[in-house]
Amino acid sequence: MQEEILEKNPAANVKVYAVWLPMIASDARSEWKKSLIPDSRVIHLWDEQRVVGRWFAAQGRYVEDVEVVWDIYFLFGPEAQWETLPDPLVSWGYTVVAAREKLRRDFLAVLNR
Repeated sequence: MQEEILEKNPAANVKVYAVWLPMIASDARSEWKKSLIPDSRVIHLWDEQRVVGRWFAAQGRYVEDVEVVWDIYFLFGPEAQWETLPDPLVSWGYTVVAAREKLRRDFLAVLNR
């Protein structure tokens, strides 16, 4: 995301919320590196209790039969609002690395509307 999207679109008026969850043994806050996505448009959040991941999992809209959603992206356009659910959803995918080309393509589509 950093190199292929943010660095290549420095003037894009975007906000990125990176919510980091401790999902595997090595996911400790002390090991968390904000430098993975250093762009100033990124707001980094640490979710020790996995509240965000549990909430998205409970919606049943993205990935079925999981307790916590993680390593996933959600892309919303400028018209998105959060009432009951954040909507309209433009694109989503997981893992972030596996879906990076889809994320890049869909990001550019939103940016070029």
